[in-house]
Amino acid sequence: MVTQSPMHVRQRSTGSTNVPDTPWRGTITKKIPVFLPPIQSQEEEGEIAVEISSPTRSVQATPQLLQIGTLLDDRLRLKRPLEVEIEQEGNSYIAACRYVDEFGYGESPMMAIDDLQATLAELYWALKEDQKRLGPHLAQIWERLREAVEER
Repeated sequence: MVTQSPMHVRQRSTGSTNVPDTPWRGTITKKIPVFLPPIQSQEEEGEIAVEISSPTRSVQATPQLLQIGTLLDDRLRLKRPLEVEIEQEGNSYIAACRYVDEFGYGESPMMAIDDLQATLAELYWALKEDQKRLGPHLAQIWERLREAVEER
């Protein structure tokens, strides 16, 4: 996670293109990425204030949408990849497969995906065992699972 604070730097203006005798006055508290554009304003005669603002939100390297192609049960195989959404909630991650309304949780995105894969396998076997007694919603999920999962 990258988070920076605004930084203020003052430079004496000498009126020439040479490097000023006192190039920077101030304190750099954190490293600032090069892609942030400075904002300049004239404050006092002979001084230029440069303010570099940083984004207030953090950068997330985890993809928000991906596809899984396997389950954590050697007896089952996915016929086609299933779309999974990854969300962070506090210190935990949630891997959601909206196609079958199922979720996995973990301390990292991979742990959440592993939990989802195990949960999908358990759901498959539980629904297969009770398929004659399923209500309309679970019967629909069972049909979706049968479309996406096959036994080896």
